[in-house]
Amino acid sequence: MCATPRSVEAIDLDAHHFVRFFEMVSTSVAVAAVVLLSSALLMLGDRVDLPPLETLKQQWAVSGGYDLADLSAPVLFGQPLLALAYVARLPVLGRILCNQLAKDNKIIEARKFAASIPDLPLYYPYLEPQVSDFRRGETPLTLEEFSKKGARGDSDDAHFKHWSIADYTSRYVAGAVTPVQVAKALLAAVANNQQSEFPLNLFIEKHDDEIVAQAMASAERYARGEPLGVLDGVPVAIKDEVRIKGHRMFTGTSFLGYETEPAAEDDPPVARLRAAGAIILGTTNMHELGSGVTGYNMHYGTVRNPYNPKCYTGGSSSGSAAAVASGLVPLALGLDGGGSIRIPSSMCGVVGIKPTFQRIPPAAADCPSVAHVGPIAGSVRDAAIGYAIMSGGDEASFPRGMTQPPVDLHSFEDTASLQGVHIGYFSDYTNHSSPEIAEAVTKTLKALKARGAELVETPLHHLTAIHVAHSITITSEFAQNLDKYYERFGEMSPEVQLILTFGRSFTAMDFLAAQRVRAFALRQFQENVLSKVDAFVTPSTGITAPEIPPEALAAGELNAAQIGNIFRFSVYGNLIGVPGVAVPIGYDSRGLPMSIQFQTAHWQEDVMLRLAHATEEQYAKTQKKPQVYFSILDDAAKQRSN
Repeated sequence: MCATPRSVEAIDLDAHHFVRFFEMVSTSVAVAAVVLLSSALLMLGDRVDLPPLETLKQQWAVSGGYDLADLSAPVLFGQPLLALAYVARLPVLGRILCNQLAKDNKIIEARKFAASIPDLPLYYPYLEPQVSDFRRGETPLTLEEFSKKGARGDSDDAHFKHWSIADYTSRYVAGAVTPVQVAKALLAAVANNQQSEFPLNLFIEKHDDEIVAQAMASAERYARGEPLGVLDGVPVAIKDEVRIKGHRMFTGTSFLGYETEPAAEDDPPVARLRAAGAIILGTTNMHELGSGVTGYNMHYGTVRNPYNPKCYTGGSSSGSAAAVASGLVPLALGLDGGGSIRIPSSMCGVVGIKPTFQRIPPAAADCPSVAHVGPIAGSVRDAAIGYAIMSGGDEASFPRGMTQPPVDLHSFEDTASLQGVHIGYFSDYTNHSSPEIAEAVTKTLKALKARGAELVETPLHHLTAIHVAHSITITSEFAQNLDKYYERFGEMSPEVQLILTFGRSFTAMDFLAAQRVRAFALRQFQENVLSKVDAFVTPSTGITAPEIPPEALAAGELNAAQIGNIFRFSVYGNLIGVPGVAVPIGYDSRGLPMSIQFQTAHWQEDVMLRLAHATEEQYAKTQKKPQVYFSILDDAAKQRSN
C-alpha cells in the first residue's frame, strides 16, 4: 500500500497563480517585497569580494574563540513562503534573492577562511583503517549472546522501557507469541492510529500482505527450530531513502517513486537485515528529500512526535524515529546527512547511531559525501545490534570501503568503571543550547566523571566557516542530484524548493572552498580533540521538539533560528565522517526528551557505544512512556489469548 500524496494544486505556483497571489495580498506586502528585492540588488556582488590574503590570515589568527551565532531571519508560512520559493526560481530575481540568502547565511566565510589555510580540498571524509583499529586476540562475542542481555522481561508500568529485540525473539522461542500475531497487531496499531485526531503518519509505502507473508515464513522457521538470526521475526522499519525490493522509493516527494520501476533488489543494509530474519515493514515517512530538520512533509502528512503529537519529531528520518519511540518497532533504519538520524532520535527520546563514513554502505546518492546510514532503536544495545548487522563494505557502492576493521562490541559492558577514558567537551558550545539541555549535559558529564572518566575542556575553532562549508556541500549535492528534475521543483514544498534553488546558485569556487574547509575541520578534530581525548561530547540538539504551528501544516515554514538551534551540533560530524551517537538524558519542563551526543575517531564506534551504554544506565529508571505508545508484544499476546 502506498500512502496517497496530498494534492499540490493549491501550491502549484505557475505564472497564473503567482499573479492571482499578488492580487490577493495587501499593497503593503507587495511594497515590502519590492523593497526587499531592491535592497538585494544594491548588495549584489558583496559575497565575492575577498580581502588581501595577509589581512585574512591576521583576522583568523585572532579569532580563535567560539564564533557560532544564532541565525536570524523572519519566519515565513503560507502564501509569503510560496511566493518566496517562486521568486527564487525566476531567472533574474531568483539570482538576486540567492545572493541575498548567501549574504545572510555568511557563505563568504567559507571562501575567506579557505583562502587563509594550507589544506587541500577533501571530497570524501573516508580514512583508511589503521592497524590499531583492528582488534586482535579477543574471543568473538556472538550477537545472540549480546542480544539476550537486553531482554526486558514482563511488562512493567513502574519503570518504562521499550520492548527489546531479545523480548521479541525470546517470546517466539518460548511460543508465547508468534511473528504472525506480532505482524497483525502492528498493522492494526498503524491503521487505528491513522484514524486518530493526530495521526503519526509513519509510513509512505508498506505492503500488508507481504508483511504477513514474511511473518508466516519466520513462524515456520521457529517451529522448525531454525531461526535465521538474531532478528528473525523482528519488525524493522526503513527510511524512504533506502531501496526495498518490490517497493518504490519516493525520498519523501510525491513523484520520484514513479520515475523508475519498483526496486529489483534490496539495498545492502536492507539485504543484511533481511538475511538476519527481520520483517521489513516498508518505507517510513521523512522530511522531503531529507533536506530539513523538522520532519515536515506536505505530501504524506507531517510525522508527529509520540511524546506530544502536537510537536515535530525532528528530521529527516522522522518516521523511523517515531516508529521506534511509539513502540511500533524496536529497530529502524535512518540516513544522516546533517543530523537526520541523531536529531529525530534526540527529539523522540530514542537512540540513533551515525557510524563512521562508509561503515554501512550508502543507500542513496542525494548527498554522497556527507550521508551516513545507521540504526535507530529503543536502547543502545539494540542500536548496536542493528549497527553490527548492517556494517561492512560494498564493492558496488564504494570500493574503497571494502577494507574495514571488524565490528567490536567487547567493551560494551565495561561501564562500572570508566577509569582511563578521557572525554572532551567545549563549554561555550554546550551552553549554546537551551538552559535545560545544557544543564542535563553537564549533569551527565559529572556522572561519567564519577565513574572514573576524566573530563577535558576541548575548544573547537572556526565553527562558522565549518558550518557554512557543510551547507555549501550538502545543498550543492542535493541540487546536482536532482538537476534533471528542475522543472518539477514546483511540486515540492516551498522550503525544499528554496534549498534546491540555493544549492544551484553556488559556484565551483564556493564548493572547492568548502572542501578545503572540510580538510581543515578534520585536521582540527584530529590534532586538537582526538590527540587529547577518546570521545567528544555535545548536546544532540540545541532545543527540544518544537510545536508544529497550525500555519505550517499546509505548506511548511521557513524558520532559520529554529533550524540553527536544531542542527547546531550535528553537521561537524557529517563533514568529517566521524561516528556519533545520540542518547536520551531525561526530559525538559514540557516533558519532551533531551539527548547527549558522543563522537569518536573513525572506526572507534566501540568507544562511543560504551559511553552511551553507561549514560543509558544512569537514566534507566527515569524513562517516561510517550503519549502515543503501542505495546505490540502485549497486543500480540491478547490476540493469542482470544
